[in-house]
Amino acid sequence: MLSGFMFSADFDCKILCLSNRIIQELLRLNIETWNSAVYVRRMNIVRLPDEEVTQFSLYYALICHKMTAPAERPYSRETMQAIIRALLFDLCVVLESQLTGQPDVRPSSGRTLFDRFLSMLAAESVKRRPVSYYAGHLAVTPKYLTMVCQHHSNKAASEWINQYVVEDVRHALKCTTMSIKEISDSLGFVN
Repeated sequence: MLSGFMFSADFDCKILCLSNRIIQELLRLNIETWNSAVYVRRMNIVRLPDEEVTQFSLYYALICHKMTAPAERPYSRETMQAIIRALLFDLCVVLESQLTGQPDVRPSSGRTLFDRFLSMLAAESVKRRPVSYYAGHLAVTPKYLTMVCQHHSNKAASEWINQYVVEDVRHALKCTTMSIKEISDSLGFVN
């Protein structure tokens, strides 16, 4: 979804809404920065330097232009994904600079555990495992890990695992020449 709003003559707002699934798909291997900013640090407002405002306004204009182009054009979906992926990568650069620029506040043990869980999940090549697998490696109970995830992201640990698994499957089906059997074997599905 893409919208522009004008609340008053001196305030202009441009909004691009993306689902978690789309962000996960487009950032894929670089999702840790996004997760750290959004779920761990809970950054709800990102201050953009003037040059970044100009850059993101240009992204907005390009996306608007592409959305009005005929959808049946070859590669229109891939082009739009590439533009939004580039926008997200540039946003990750801004997020990283703001994450490192924040004063070093000691995070709570729950937040540290949640961050470690997301990092571990992103690093695993086979993510189709029960919550108890991750909880065991983090030296907590599955119930506690689920509670911490729910508290810090409003999603249970199993939902995080499923989200990553679905994205791995989607990526493998879309971006490899492996057969479905090879994909299921590589991702840890027994049948």
